[in-house]
Amino acid sequence: MTPKGRTDLSLDPCLNCGDPREGSFCPTCGQRKVEVRASVRQLMQDVVSDQFSLDGRLPRTLIPLFFRPGRLTREYLAGHVAPYVRPFRLYLFSSILFFVLLGALGLRGLDELSLAPQGQVDQSPAAAVDAGATVDAETVEVQWGWGPDADIRINTGFPLVDAILRDRMERLVLLEPVEAIQEVVRILLRYVPTLLFLLLPVFAAILSVLYVRQRRYYLEHFIFVLHTHAFLFSVFSFLLIMSALGQEWLAGPLQLAIWVYLFLALRRVYGQGRRKTALKLVVFSSAYFLVLAFSLPFLLAVSFILWN
Repeated sequence: MTPKGRTDLSLDPCLNCGDPREGSFCPTCGQRKVEVRASVRQLMQDVVSDQFSLDGRLPRTLIPLFFRPGRLTREYLAGHVAPYVRPFRLYLFSSILFFVLLGALGLRGLDELSLAPQGQVDQSPAAAVDAGATVDAETVEVQWGWGPDADIRINTGFPLVDAILRDRMERLVLLEPVEAIQEVVRILLRYVPTLLFLLLPVFAAILSVLYVRQRRYYLEHFIFVLHTHAFLFSVFSFLLIMSALGQEWLAGPLQLAIWVYLFLALRRVYGQGRRKTALKLVVFSSAYFLVLAFSLPFLLAVSFILWN
């Protein structure tokens, strides 16, 4: 299909290899037959079409994604691929949408954040310095007050990492406490999408262990993980929008709906009874949050190292 506003070159020879055969794609090199010289708008339309497949497949994909738990995974594993948006593209689109909305809407609540104890509003420099903090761990030791004269000591056992983290902390303590928290959140938001993407194989591995007796291919679990995360990102995006519109009451019902959805998705894809499915949902969700809990400190350290 030729993108809107672009000339149909399907009858012309391939611009790359010169193959004279007809078709929207060259049968020799696979290059798409489309104009190279085009407006920015036309190029953006091409990117959206190529990367996210926002065509007739999207409506056919969203209905089962939201209202028929596990249906997309079953359809994909049955070989019905063409009618729907591919799992990875669906995950990519939904995750980008969520983190864009989170960056735009999710940080607004931090603007009203106050670190002063209830009934006490003392934001003087002296009070900030007095509210020092100490964190001692087996491999990490950080001690600082708050303010430009803070005493920052970091010992991870790696001098280069210590120097980088010390530099980042020195930059943070120059900010007001609330501004520092906002900056830390912004830093994390840059790398959380990458962390979640890297953890997808781990989540699929957890499922492969839980359903080891079914002798399924690892890819089957991975497809399920992609589809469920696409659903979760879409629901969280909807929650962010509704929260911005003052409809926070939807959070409770949607959280319940998420658990019901995951339960039904597991039953439909793996075909086990209610009790086994409920038990495995509890085990999987517990392992899921444990993996995230152990990964976040590492993400924070890496985020600070990469912060510039």
